[in-house]
Amino acid sequence: MNAKTLIRLDGPWLHASIGDSGELVDELRVLEKKGKLTVRVIRGRKASTVPKFFDEIAAALQLPPQFGENWDSLLDCLSDTHWSDAKSLVICFLHGSRLLETAASDQQGHLREVFEETAKRLKKAGRSFHAIWHTTIGEAAALKARWPDLSPLE
Repeated sequence: MNAKTLIRLDGPWLHASIGDSGELVDELRVLEKKGKLTVRVIRGRKASTVPKFFDEIAAALQLPPQFGENWDSLLDCLSDTHWSDAKSLVICFLHGSRLLETAASDQQGHLREVFEETAKRLKKAGRSFHAIWHTTIGEAAALKARWPDLSPLE
């Protein structure tokens, strides 16, 4: 994996990674230890509904108490550079094909919009934001079907 992909300010910001989750997380942790980025891992299988997603992301990112568990609040929290000192933030969804799988399809669109707007806002502050949907080879077709506009992780 190329660290430059995950610290660049320009898009694409939403990525797909297919393979062994342990290897991906290990690579991300190495980059984190080198000070290249801050990584937060979210279990997609535990975030199959919108309320569960908000619980998982709030816990993984240690969002501030004012997080209102809705899309606008998530955008505000992710875009606020005061609560986090992360220069480059990467959110990695393990079992990405399961993320929001029982939610209405428009909820996936809301998540994409929030993440893309977050990346644009943080770019103005000189920070980068990227999200990775990880899945196994066996679930790659399901990931591509549910999240067709993800860019392959370089």
